[in-house]
Amino acid sequence: MNFSGKIVNVPIYVDKFNATKEGLVYFLSHFHSDHYSGLSNDFNRRLYCSDVTRELVLHHFWNINQQNVIALELMVKHKIMFIPCTSDNSEEDQDFVYVTFLPANHCPGSVMILLEGYFGKYLHTGDFRYNNDMNNYADILNAGGPIDRTYIDTTFASEFWENIPTKQNSTSEILRLIETRSSKAYVYIECDMLGTEDILLAIYERFGELIYVWEEKFYKLRKIPEIKDIITLDEDSRFRVCRAGTLANLTPPEDNIENIKLFVENTMVTYDSRQHKYKKKEDHIIMLDMIKSQRKIDKDVDVYNSAIYIKPSVQWFFYNKMHDISCIDKYNNQWHVQYSLHSSYSELRNFLRMIKTKTITPITDCEPSIFKVLNSLCVQGIYQTPVMSERVTSYLKRQFSGSDELSQVAKKRKVGSSDLIESDISISTTDEDSLETLLDCENEDVITRDDTLCFEEARSAVKTIIQTTAISSTLNILRKDPK
Repeated sequence: MNFSGKIVNVPIYVDKFNATKEGLVYFLSHFHSDHYSGLSNDFNRRLYCSDVTRELVLHHFWNINQQNVIALELMVKHKIMFIPCTSDNSEEDQDFVYVTFLPANHCPGSVMILLEGYFGKYLHTGDFRYNNDMNNYADILNAGGPIDRTYIDTTFASEFWENIPTKQNSTSEILRLIETRSSKAYVYIECDMLGTEDILLAIYERFGELIYVWEEKFYKLRKIPEIKDIITLDEDSRFRVCRAGTLANLTPPEDNIENIKLFVENTMVTYDSRQHKYKKKEDHIIMLDMIKSQRKIDKDVDVYNSAIYIKPSVQWFFYNKMHDISCIDKYNNQWHVQYSLHSSYSELRNFLRMIKTKTITPITDCEPSIFKVLNSLCVQGIYQTPVMSERVTSYLKRQFSGSDELSQVAKKRKVGSSDLIESDISISTTDEDSLETLLDCENEDVITRDDTLCFEEARSAVKTIIQTTAISSTLNILRKDPK
């Protein structure tokens, strides 16, 4: 992802979280690691996202200030303040932004972000996969005139990816492959990345069987309403989700453990004897051979009853220059199926024809010749770069003055500043000893009220510190004695 994350001359960042002194409002379009990079438990600004993404954020960053992670309802216009309105501060146009989230068809919880304010109207697509349902967004996106600037996902803006099978067609192909096997054949599906859950849902709806996922992913997927009831930790399930490029979650039969161990060592795969798990070290070509060895399947066995391994992806087709086919059997029954979470080149053009935008900014790499074609689809109109108001600029300076001092004091105690305050609470840091006293305090009865920090806020801060310390101590004990 090459977009800097900064919306031009607006105190807003999208999918960028290491610039906390420059933004007042932050958005997370979806929960993929390349988009939440920089986000941590110490993040102490307002973060807006969808409800599903919020659940995934809180699951992953278990000690983040939950009140700072705010879910917005989709397809509804929300008013978000840059500058809090007080009795001494009347609201002005520069003080807020209107925000509308629209489903992005990329992964669960993914959204496009429509921003409207003193700067005009901007659209940030995040990662998205265009489909015909998005034509229903036209009235929302084009209301009041063209979009001034669109930050657009150009991941597959290439003639190579002129056309990619729709998610629905790819999923139908996967179901067809599964139906070529008997009801007793094991089905291994490589669905590691968030975004392939539609495949799991389709499998459950067609075959009515729960789908095994490994423990870490199981608890993550439990945060997604549509998926939580169709997955299981039962390793005897016929349908099994595999990690990307590995069969690390497959446990071999105990009575054949030595043979499997020898086989795996000979095929350059690391073997963990304590866990009885496998971790890929070299080439993924050996994966199906591992299945064959594990289940005692070879070329002489009837294909109808043999296991099948399915990898939904598009990158493999790109590397092997096979854009003109949607499904192929490679390496003895290891099926690759084109499945894309990003828009094809033709879909991007259709999207731009629909939305009416004055200019575009690619979020990812885009060849000049391709950008020229996409930019030609923009509507006539003069785009004027907005100027951040002096009112907002002054508030930014006031908001972050003294934050370094607070951060340094917190760092001495190994406590993030987000554990102490919410984004709209001010703590005077001129008296460092007072803050040190608060950090040292483990008894809420001895906390004295400060003009800038009420008793309830202080008590909450100290409780967070105590809980964090207790959890850290427990983890240290577990590391020393895993049993």
